[in-house]
This record gives sequence, C-alpha cells and structure tokens, in this order.
Amino acid sequence: MSVIRSDFAIAGGGRWAIALAQVAAAQTGRSVRLWIPDSRRRSHLRRERRHKTLVPELQQLHQGVVLDDDPAELVASSHTIIIACAASEVRQLATELSPFLDGAHVVMHAV
Repeated sequence: MSVIRSDFAIAGGGRWAIALAQVAAAQTGRSVRLWIPDSRRRSHLRRERRHKTLVPELQQLHQGVVLDDDPAELVASSHTIIIACAASEVRQLATELSPFLDGAHVVMHAV
C-alpha cells in the first residue's frame, strides 16, 4: 500500500517552472517543491531567492517554494509531479524522474 502524499512538486528549470511554483505557493499557501535539474541555476536561485527575468511581481522567490537537490526526494514528498518545460525537454526530465515514481503518482506536463 502506498503512502498518501499531500504536496505537489514541479520539475523544470526555466521561467515557466519557476513562475508556476511561485503562483502555486502564493495561491495555495502551501509549500511547493521545485527541482531544477541544472545545479548551477538551482544554487543561484537558492542563494539569491530571486529570478530577474520574470515579471516584477514574481521575481522574488516566494517563501513557500522549496528547492530540492535530489529528484528522489522531490518525488518521495509529492503525489503530483508537474513537469514544466519545453516539449523538447519532457523526455529527458521524465527519464530522470522515472526511477523514483510509483503507480500512485500523477505526472503532468504543463505547457
């Protein structure tokens, strides 16, 4: 029997993934886990808590956005995984996440 997970997570490293995490955290008042595959980009966002290329209202990283270093932790903590990236990158991200997914997860691609 699977453990029921309550949070959802976003996988992707572009503006769309970050903006989606921002809005979801602000609208739900819950933490939203974000995994950015590029470790340099992830480290920069963790350090600065800011993304300057987003619209001004979303540049400051919401306190509810939790950056994950490990895709296994991201998946283990979440019931729903949203892959927020360009269509050309979906296969790569899904391949990186797939070893950690079980039959209880809901996986979506947000375009």
